[in-house]
Amino acid sequence: IAAEFKRASPSKGPINVDAAIADVASLYASAGASLISVLTEPDWFQGSLDDLYAAREAVHGLGARRPALLRKDFVSRPVQVLEARAYGADCVLLIVACLEKSELRALVEACAAQNIMALVEVHTEAEMALALDCPGVECIGINNRNLHSFKLDMSTTERLMSYARSRGASEDLVFASLSGVSMRSEVVALKDVECVLVGEALMRSSDPARLVAELKG
Repeated sequence: IAAEFKRASPSKGPINVDAAIADVASLYASAGASLISVLTEPDWFQGSLDDLYAAREAVHGLGARRPALLRKDFVSRPVQVLEARAYGADCVLLIVACLEKSELRALVEACAAQNIMALVEVHTEAEMALALDCPGVECIGINNRNLHSFKLDMSTTERLMSYARSRGASEDLVFASLSGVSMRSEVVALKDVECVLVGEALMRSSDPARLVAELKG
């Protein structure tokens, strides 16, 4: 389970604007989340790089049990990868819909140079094709939500994974499902992915640690 920290979103508006990142990150880690996604975009998500740093500080002492940290933002320049590393990220989200082909390649290369995992987000077959054709991509996140209409379609993950297989995707390629999950049955239905990202449901929960544990099963 990848557990996300976000105070707001473009599709839902305010979610939990008073949440304290250090407290939430500690709860996620104690419940066994393998990754903590931190929104650092200020305008739509009310996040910041300081949130990323605070999350890193909150889980730093866990050693081998520390969850990986993902910087989630509209990353378009290599300097943002350097920022992510400086503030404690292990992974950076790269949204194919927001990038030119050359930009995606440059950012994947920047991540490799900083020893940061690039999580390449796609929503359509065309975007999946770009991700598959980009050298160095090892992890693809399939967003079940359309970024333009905000419509959610949980079948997107399986459809795009099938497309990737038809394109001869490497068996070593890691797939994650992003958006729309709020209960254990939905995690089970996504059995073919290595990681499921959960955000809004956790941020609205009165007991996020318990929900993480339930989602893990």
